[in-house]
Amino acid sequence: MKLRLRLQLTFALYSLLILSLLFLVLHLNINTSFQAYGKRERQQRVVETLNLESEKLTYDQLETQVNKYGFSLQNTNTINGKKNLVVVKDNKGTSYTLVQTTGQSLNSSEQLLLDTIDQLLLILGIVFLLLSQILAFFISRKFSEPVENISKSIQEIKEGKFGKVVSCNSNITEYKQLCDTLSKMSKQLEKNRNQSRRYNQDVQHELRTPVTNLLAHLEAVQDGVFEMNDEMVKNLRDEVLRLTMIIDQIQNLEKIDDGRRVVKLESIKVRPFLEAIVRPFLASAMQNHISIQTDIGVDDIIMDNNLFSTIITNLLSNSIKYSGKGSEIKLSIRKEGSNILLSIEDNGIGIERDKLDKLFDRFYRVDSSRSRETGGSGLGLSITKACVELLNGSIDVNSIPGEKTSFVIILPQKINI
Repeated sequence: MKLRLRLQLTFALYSLLILSLLFLVLHLNINTSFQAYGKRERQQRVVETLNLESEKLTYDQLETQVNKYGFSLQNTNTINGKKNLVVVKDNKGTSYTLVQTTGQSLNSSEQLLLDTIDQLLLILGIVFLLLSQILAFFISRKFSEPVENISKSIQEIKEGKFGKVVSCNSNITEYKQLCDTLSKMSKQLEKNRNQSRRYNQDVQHELRTPVTNLLAHLEAVQDGVFEMNDEMVKNLRDEVLRLTMIIDQIQNLEKIDDGRRVVKLESIKVRPFLEAIVRPFLASAMQNHISIQTDIGVDDIIMDNNLFSTIITNLLSNSIKYSGKGSEIKLSIRKEGSNILLSIEDNGIGIERDKLDKLFDRFYRVDSSRSRETGGSGLGLSITKACVELLNGSIDVNSIPGEKTSFVIILPQKINI
């Protein structure tokens, strides 16, 4: 049953109940009033009929007369504290009070008037019931229309129609809040869907390139165009490693997004920890005449070993890839208040200001062609930012094109997970 019809029926039921009770109360009050009025009238008629002759009648005669009118005699002395009593006297001067003995019935004119009043009350009740239903229609419409709009919007969201603003033609605060919440949810779902589509497209594109290269090389060998020599094996191996790296990075991001990556805090000796991370990069840095300088201002920290290692590795790898020959990379870690401040600065090619906002987007590359040459997938900085946020930290980047680029990361020493 629809809400509007349910409200109307509920309003009609309660209106009918209230009107019935009101009619019953009015009928009983009017009937009681008529009965009391009739009693007084009959008493008055008895007195007028007996008039002064009652004082000439004996008790038995007087009793016979009043019995005809539905009364009996009661000694006045036995009734205390009551006012407005109708009193008669017999021939001995004894006073008696008239007491009603029969039911307080109404005469025909009184009954007709009471019936007429009942009919008027019934007509008024029907009129008020109709008016209440008209009022119920507008009230139920006012309350049900926003709910119907919300229900329709939810159905559209269920069908995948995201991004629409839920209209709410109501001044009720709760309705407005619900409509605003649904509108925001719909927009967020649309944003998530678009991001998911772009993400899937980017994943397909990233995976397609190494797979296509592998297939092309293998087909060339199969057709006899190329020979399977050491160089060919190296090229195939590089493509497989690149494919494996992309898959691993995607899996890492999925674990972080799904909340499956649990932070495990432990005490870390900073100096040997950084030396172990920098060591694998030294050969590549030496080939390009790049020097890596470290500035360690803290001995021990409480951190997740793997997440912290991923952050430094990705940023250091990124700096080496985009730093020119003879450049210098400065890696600094120190304590600042209750936080750990990590910074990596290089004097490489730099990043243009309009590209800084997109730098941490997944699969985004500042220089796509150069990223292909260096094996970049566009996921390294996305993973770095996800790891920082998982540690309740913040990451910021500043760059001057052609001069330098610096990444600054602030991580709380006491992490609440």
